[in-house]
Amino acid sequence: GQSAGLEDELRVALAPIPLRCAPSSQGIYKGPEVDEAFDRNLCSTIRAQELVRVLGSWIGGMKLVRTPYTLGWIAPDAPLSPALGADDRHAFARGPRLAAQGKLTLRDEGGAQHEVDDKTLLVAAGEGRARFATTEGVHESQPLDPSQARPTARPLTRRALLEEAFSYLDTPYGWGGRAGGRDCSRFLMDVLGAFGLELPRHSGTQARAGSMTIDLSQ
Repeated sequence: GQSAGLEDELRVALAPIPLRCAPSSQGIYKGPEVDEAFDRNLCSTIRAQELVRVLGSWIGGMKLVRTPYTLGWIAPDAPLSPALGADDRHAFARGPRLAAQGKLTLRDEGGAQHEVDDKTLLVAAGEGRARFATTEGVHESQPLDPSQARPTARPLTRRALLEEAFSYLDTPYGWGGRAGGRDCSRFLMDVLGAFGLELPRHSGTQARAGSMTIDLSQ
């Protein structure tokens, strides 16, 4: 059978990837009756264009990975970019971000089109461009209109926070990001992430993550 092994590569998620709490793709459910909406083995869902550090592989092929906000396991065939080079590693780990405003079509240097979902966080590349990953590697988009992608480095005011929070009205709930939804702790991550503030994934660690200040005058 397949044996475990260590790796250390930085890649980028190319589509939503279920992040498992244990090295198995099988669900874990509480109680005698199975409610598939609450899989305790679904710790989170990695979003497209999020950075993924691959740490190793387990017997059976599941891969241990770390994202900027949590640790878990993904399937061996999870959609990931090729390993990042040094420049791209720094950009995806520490670079400024742009938040997509609505579903967005990115055009790379050669004019090829790539779709990203509303609120996807993209790496800012300067002059209105975004850096993004595909199966071929990392590309820079052609210049984007400011209405298409907004910098996350913006003032955290009461009005801006409430507008961001209410923009999620009528979007579905999803435990661990199931079926594209978001649970309570992912909601907080997404709202504050739109201001460039990073939180850990789960509510208990979020409560211990620090403090923030909101400008109540605006």
